[in-house]
Amino acid sequence: MNVDRWIWVSLALGSTIGGFAGICYASLNGPSLTYGGTLLLPALAAVFLGSTQVTPGRVNVFGTMLAIFVLATGIQGLQFVTGAQWLDPLFSGLALIVAVAFAGWQQRRAPVGKKRRLGSAAPAEPPESEFAGAGKVVS
Repeated sequence: MNVDRWIWVSLALGSTIGGFAGICYASLNGPSLTYGGTLLLPALAAVFLGSTQVTPGRVNVFGTMLAIFVLATGIQGLQFVTGAQWLDPLFSGLALIVAVAFAGWQQRRAPVGKKRRLGSAAPAEPPESEFAGAGKVVS
């Protein structure tokens, strides 16, 4: 299976779908320079909250989907109770702060030998040298 080809096809297809969705969104709401910022905070909050859900420390699709449902349920529930429209950015911002704080706390809590950059492979053991015992005195 040609993995590189499938990666390029998926990126091109995702970009095409995203571009078409942007055109449809702009055609419904008219031209504006301000509606991009309102979409960015919930997306970032969902991604970072999702990185703490299923596999902590790694961004993953299932965690992001779960975080989208958690954020949407929390925002809708608070808006039903209070009726305030400003709760969407407040709840998304608080969820983003909590997710980043939890990820930082979890990284600090890891044992010293286990700390590594997120998304990187585990460090390999150093190779055993054939001259490891060359400096020892044998009695």
